[in-house]
Amino acid sequence: RMFASIEQFRSDIASSRGELTGELHIGVVDAVATNDNLKLHRTIRSFNESAKAVDLRVHIRSPQMLLRNLLEERVHIGIAPFSSVPQSIKLVKLHKETQVLYCSRSHELFDIKDDELTIDAIGEFPYAARNYLQNWSPPETSQFRTAASTGDMEALLLYILSGQFIGYLPKHYAEPWVKSGKIKGLLENNL
Repeated sequence: RMFASIEQFRSDIASSRGELTGELHIGVVDAVATNDNLKLHRTIRSFNESAKAVDLRVHIRSPQMLLRNLLEERVHIGIAPFSSVPQSIKLVKLHKETQVLYCSRSHELFDIKDDELTIDAIGEFPYAARNYLQNWSPPETSQFRTAASTGDMEALLLYILSGQFIGYLPKHYAEPWVKSGKIKGLLENNL
């Protein structure tokens, strides 16, 4: 309470001078730096230019942890794929992110052309899921056989690169791996 009171006092003094001070904690999920639609790096630059006295803190967290941190007021803003939040939190849609199903070069689906693949055939392979998307199911697909799960894009990419799993990644995040030929999208235009 004492530190909160000191911070409030500092903020009141600064606000009487017309400047923003204090700390701003922003929580985001991993794999947002490659998302040009979000432009978070530009927002950080713009905010910092206009509020140089604010100590800006960016935290990378899973969506579950971000929601908990928002409720506990450990972060002020959370950027994640939230589908619903408690009423005490205001939910604002920022943009839509394209997700694609991928496999690695060492996966047996890699050399099969899309016109030779079926949704049901893909569903037979072990699937790496995101553990925070419990109510989400891939569009127009048979049930996937979930064999691994994670809350991190980096870990999901590792599952896919292992050649043992297929999984969805944000298209912007997967792009460098696709360009290098290490992974490819499956039925990208059909799912």
